[in-house]
Amino acid sequence: MRVLCTVSGSPSHTRSVVPIARALAARGHEVLVAAPPNLAALFADEPVRAEGVLGGFEAGLRKALTDAPSLDPMATLLRLSVTSIPADEAERVLPIAREFRPDLVLRDDAELGAILVAERLGVPCVTLPGGLVNVVDPEMMRSALSDHVQIDLPTLFPDGRIDYVPGEFSFTVAPAPPARAYRQPVLTRPGEQLPGWLPEGPLVLVAMGTALTMPLPGAPRTIDATARLRAMAEELSEVDCSAVVVTAGLDVAGVPLPSNVHVTPSVPQPLVLEVADLFLTHGGYNGIREALRSGVPMVVWPGVADQPSNAVRVEELGLGLRIDGPEHVRSACTRVLSEPGFVARARQAKRAVLALPDLDEAVTDLEKLGA
Repeated sequence: MRVLCTVSGSPSHTRSVVPIARALAARGHEVLVAAPPNLAALFADEPVRAEGVLGGFEAGLRKALTDAPSLDPMATLLRLSVTSIPADEAERVLPIAREFRPDLVLRDDAELGAILVAERLGVPCVTLPGGLVNVVDPEMMRSALSDHVQIDLPTLFPDGRIDYVPGEFSFTVAPAPPARAYRQPVLTRPGEQLPGWLPEGPLVLVAMGTALTMPLPGAPRTIDATARLRAMAEELSEVDCSAVVVTAGLDVAGVPLPSNVHVTPSVPQPLVLEVADLFLTHGGYNGIREALRSGVPMVVWPGVADQPSNAVRVEELGLGLRIDGPEHVRSACTRVLSEPGFVARARQAKRAVLALPDLDEAVTDLEKLGA
């Protein structure tokens, strides 16, 4: 079977594609990943072929904001992501898709161009886990995309959805078909291992993701990630913990760091979460899934897109707390670290994740669909 995967957005979006791509390749299936060049490079050590043919959200948004700097970045991104970007991406993918002749298309849920590609080729299209459906009404997306491309798309999920989160812990708040859930592995890249320098004591992993650090035109309206890092470092200095802050490329040379706060450009996040006591996160869906898989409670200081909705859902599920500013970092982290109910609920989530079918079963289901 030949499987075409499409993914766009920030680097974290690749982490929903890699597990299923590996499982497909292990069963002898041929996998082609279409992505923006920076994301295609992340598949260099994977058993797939990756082509950097997509333009990506950042390129489309930069062009729109350069042409009209007064536009609101997030509102513009949402509009483009359900209209012109999918149409453009489909045209970029179609030449290699026609040459590859896939039996099945798998798409990151934010990459809508694959729906148009699958429609043109007459093959099934399955949606992989992502954050867009957690916050945006699929019917609104379907209607906007259909109007833009002048094709009556009956649904954005012609052949269903896959998730790595059990239904009882679903973060999908918009009306969408239930996902088929499979067990997410502890995802590591080749050569990754748990850092030996991790500090002792209650361990707090702090990660702001890659989307918040992306510079764009209209920067005064975007989140100041360096200021967030500074505020978190200051507040965590008063918490009985050892904190590891992942900078995701930020220049932190001017940020004063207390002795219990350690910064690093990157860590193998799933491995660190396996030994962490708390995850202080921006609320991206990839990180939330990994925290559920590892049974780690969360404090969510959300940024943009689906992150505020995810933060609300974390609280609703009893998995942690949402905060809205730096003044709440200390109290929220102290509370989650000290109240056993948060850990107990996180462990319930982990048990539910571990009880899901293995990804090998997902491959079997996809084989039936692509036959």
